[in-house]
Amino acid sequence: MSTVPLTPARPVEISAETRLAARGFLIRYTGRTRELYDLALRLFFDWCAEEGLEPLRDVTRMDVEAYGRHLEEVRGNSPATVSQRLTIVRGFYKLAEIDERIRRSPAAHIKLPKSWRDGARTKYLTLVEAMLVLRAVDEQHPAAAAVIHMMMTMGLRVSEALAVQVEDFRDVVNGMRVLRGVGKGDKPFTMPIPPEALQRMERAAGGRATGHLLLQPECEYEWGGTPLSRAAVQTVLTNALRAAGLPKRITPHALRHTYATNGLAHGNVTLEQMQRALRHADPRTTMGYDHTRENLAKHANHQVGAMFAIAG
Repeated sequence: MSTVPLTPARPVEISAETRLAARGFLIRYTGRTRELYDLALRLFFDWCAEEGLEPLRDVTRMDVEAYGRHLEEVRGNSPATVSQRLTIVRGFYKLAEIDERIRRSPAAHIKLPKSWRDGARTKYLTLVEAMLVLRAVDEQHPAAAAVIHMMMTMGLRVSEALAVQVEDFRDVVNGMRVLRGVGKGDKPFTMPIPPEALQRMERAAGGRATGHLLLQPECEYEWGGTPLSRAAVQTVLTNALRAAGLPKRITPHALRHTYATNGLAHGNVTLEQMQRALRHADPRTTMGYDHTRENLAKHANHQVGAMFAIAG
């Protein structure tokens, strides 16, 4: 019995309607979230085009799941990354259905890969390490000290810290100096400023009344008008870790984990209070920042092992 060879799919052009739908989906997001979603859609559209599928006309549930397999087996993406990118594709189709561009979303019932996070592997600073870094960063320029204090003691995302203007922390509410800003998802926030952080912020402002708080020094003694960059924050943190004698290599976002973990472990802060402070809509997201739960020193194995040792 002869078999009929499969005919390779002919690449197709992504339609103007699909690109318009993508634009309508992406416009709902800003900053790095929008960049992440844009990348996820471009990868999906490229795969569809190579497979001869027009996203709004031809794609089925099986196609979306096949794309997930492509991400895992061909691109080598982790289960967490595959799940994230498929979730974005599902969101795109859900909105296309709401906007009546398609009758039914082909991604509504896709199976997402299970991904597990090993909390013990997530990097953050212990309380002692955090204090050493704060002390070390004070030896750098004022903007460096301010940005690390703002992220470490206020839980700001790096994008939120870099966006702070001098006029954003001039208000007083109930006798407290507060910082006003706009966070992820264009959500406005108002938060109290700890005295140590406020001191560094005032020093970074250098008597200015307006403009970006965090400015890159042009040289050792002169200050220019160039705002501090995300890459500069990483350099500041790396230098502070080295000066503190800590071998860890962490990203600025780890400081948000440091804020949450130490607040819950040592600051008498409840999970509900931390959820509000981090501005999370879902408490399960906040739990992902609570690394006290995965503290190996407090693992149940110690108690159970000791119990059997005594019994023996």
